[in-house]
Amino acid sequence: MDKKQLAQSIVQQANQLGLTFRKDGNWIIIEPASKVPSQMLLDVHECEKELSLLLFPRKPIMAKEKFTLSESQKALILKEFESGVQDMDILTKLAWEDQTIDGRHAKGRAVKKFLVENKLKYKTLHHERVDKVELTPEMGEQILAEARKGKGHLEIAQIVFPDRQVKKLSREWRAVLNFITAHAPEAALDKGEADNLTSYSSPKEPARVVKKINEAVGLNLDVDKLSHKYRQYIEKLTIRLADMRFVRMCNSYASRKDRDLFEQQVILQCWDKPDLTAEEFNMYLNLCRDIVTGECLSAHISKLNTLFDGMEDATELTQRFSETLKAKTSEFNECQKRISTLIQKLQGDRAKRMENQSRGDFSFLDIVRAFQEEEERREMLRQAEMERLAAEKEIDRLESMEEWRARILGIYKEDVV
Repeated sequence: MDKKQLAQSIVQQANQLGLTFRKDGNWIIIEPASKVPSQMLLDVHECEKELSLLLFPRKPIMAKEKFTLSESQKALILKEFESGVQDMDILTKLAWEDQTIDGRHAKGRAVKKFLVENKLKYKTLHHERVDKVELTPEMGEQILAEARKGKGHLEIAQIVFPDRQVKKLSREWRAVLNFITAHAPEAALDKGEADNLTSYSSPKEPARVVKKINEAVGLNLDVDKLSHKYRQYIEKLTIRLADMRFVRMCNSYASRKDRDLFEQQVILQCWDKPDLTAEEFNMYLNLCRDIVTGECLSAHISKLNTLFDGMEDATELTQRFSETLKAKTSEFNECQKRISTLIQKLQGDRAKRMENQSRGDFSFLDIVRAFQEEEERREMLRQAEMERLAAEKEIDRLESMEEWRARILGIYKEDVV
C-alpha cells in the first residue's frame, strides 16, 4: 500500500470511529484524541503530506486577468499620443476611463502592448528592468589594463561599453567597480577621489554614533536598548566628534583611508571615557595622529624595501636610496616611541585621577551630583511616588478594619503618615 492509499484508509477509518480532522499550522490534529488508535497515529505520521493534500487541498492559483483593447480604445490612444500625450499612466486612465489605475495594472499592460506593437515610444515613471551586466574574460583583462594606467572607474566603463550610455552608479559602472575591487584592490580607489574629498561632517544622530562605535570597537549596541551609562557615553562622544581641533585634523588628511583610520582610532580610544579632561582628549588626538602617521611610514618603508631589493649593488643611487630608507626607518621608530610614551602617560594620569576621585567612597557631594542628573532624578522621584502610594494603600486597608482591631493596634492615620 502506497502513502496515498494509506491516507485514504485513514480517512475511512476515522469516519467509522466518528473522528474529525483539523489543521493547526503544519500539523494535522485528530479529535477527540482519546478515541484515536495508536496505530492510526503512526500511519498519520508516515503519510502526513499525502493526508494533508487529501483533507485540505490547495486552492488553485487564479490566472491573471487579461484585457483586450477595443477598436475605439485603440483609436483614442493613437489620437491622444499624436496630440502629445505620451505618458503611460495618463493613456491608461484615458483609454479605460478609470482614474484609479496606472501602467502597472493589467489594463495598463494592454495599453503598453498596443504601443509596443505600433513602435510608439511612451514615457513612464517606472523604469524597465535592466539585465545584469556580465563581464567576459576579455573585458576583465581590458579593465585591469586600463586600471593600471590610472584611469577612473567611469572612464574605464565607458571604454569597455562604448555602445552604451554609461553614467556613474549605472550597472556598467558598478560591474567595473566590483571587478576592480575583487581583482585589483590597490586600484579600487577611484582617480581624483582625494581631490574631491569632502569636508568632515560630525555625526549628530545617536544612531550614526552608535554605528561608528560598533564598527570601531566590534560591539553590537542597539540604539533603542541603551542603558543610562551607554547613553552618557554616546552623548559625550557626539560632543567630542564635533570638537573643532578634531574636525580640522580630519580635514587635514588628503586620503579617505587615513581620515577613516584617524576617526576610528579616536572613537576606539575615547568612546568609553566620558571623564576625560580637555587636555587628555587633546593628547588622545595626538596619539591617534601618530598611529596614522606610523601606518603611513610603515607602508612607505615596505615600498622602499621592495624597490631596494631590485637595485644593483655598489651604485650611487643605491647609497642614496639606502640613506632614504634609513631616515624613514628612524622616523618610524621615533613615532612608535611617541605612541608608547603617550599611552603610558594617559593611562597613568587617568588612573591616578580616578583613584583620587574614588578615595572618599560615596560622599554627600556624589549624592548631590547623581541627583542632579536628569535620569537619576526621575528614577528617584518615581520610586518615591511608588512608596507614597503603597503607604496610602496600606493606611486605607488599616482604616477599613473593625474598630476593636484598630483600638488594639492603636494605629491612627496621622501617626503612620
